[in-house]
Amino acid sequence: MWINFDMYCCHSRCTVKNPSQSAMSTLISKCKTANKPLVVAGCVPQGSRDLKELEGISIIGVQQIDRVVEVVEETLKGHEVRLLSRKTLPSLDLPKVRKNKFIEILPINVGCLGACTYCKTKHARGHLGSYSIDSLVDRVKIVVSEGVREIWLSSEDTGAYGRDIGTNLPNLLNAIVAELPADRSTMLRIGMTNPPFILEHLNEIASVLRHPCVYTFLHVPVQSGSDAVLK
Repeated sequence: MWINFDMYCCHSRCTVKNPSQSAMSTLISKCKTANKPLVVAGCVPQGSRDLKELEGISIIGVQQIDRVVEVVEETLKGHEVRLLSRKTLPSLDLPKVRKNKFIEILPINVGCLGACTYCKTKHARGHLGSYSIDSLVDRVKIVVSEGVREIWLSSEDTGAYGRDIGTNLPNLLNAIVAELPADRSTMLRIGMTNPPFILEHLNEIASVLRHPCVYTFLHVPVQSGSDAVLK
C-alpha cells in the first residue's frame, strides 16, 4: 500500500519478497526527496528494522495497525515513532475499506511455528498467535449481514491455527460453516497452509471442503528440496 498525501507519505510492503523490498527502498527515497514526513508500515520494518533506509523515519509493525493514526499524527508533529512490539492481536473489527466490497479477507492467526532457513516470515510476523473461535465467528456474522459474498481465511499458515490456544482449524471451520447462509450466497475459502500441520487434520478438512458453501480449494506452498536451489 502506498498513500501519498500533501502532508506526508505512508508506505507498506512485503519484506519476504526481494522485488517488493527493493521497490520500497525506491519509494522511500522519493518521499525523502520530496521532504515530507514519512511512515513505513508492515512487514518490512518488522522483519528488517535495521535497514539503512529506515533510519530517521517513523515505522509501525504488523500487529500495531490499530495505532496508525496515532503514529501519523506524531510524525506530522516532527516526532520519529518506532512501534514494533505488541503482546495482543489487533481487533478484528477495525475500520476497513475492502478492495472488493464483496470479499472479506479474515485473518485467523498471525505468525508461524516454523523456522525455515529460506523464509523470512518468522522474522516479520513472529510466533503463532490465533484469534479465538468466538471472535472469528462474530466477525463472520457481521460481514454476512453486510452482504459479503466470499470470506477468505488468511494467515501465514492456516493449518497451524489454534495450536497456541488449545483448538484447531477443523473446529474453527465447522463453527464458521454453521453461520453461512444455506443458499450459498456467501462462500468460504481457506487460505495458505503448510503441509506439516494440515496433514494432521486431513480427513476433517476434506469433510469441510465437501460443504456446498466452501470452495474445494487449498493453497499449499511447495519449496525446493535442493540446498543449491535454495541458496
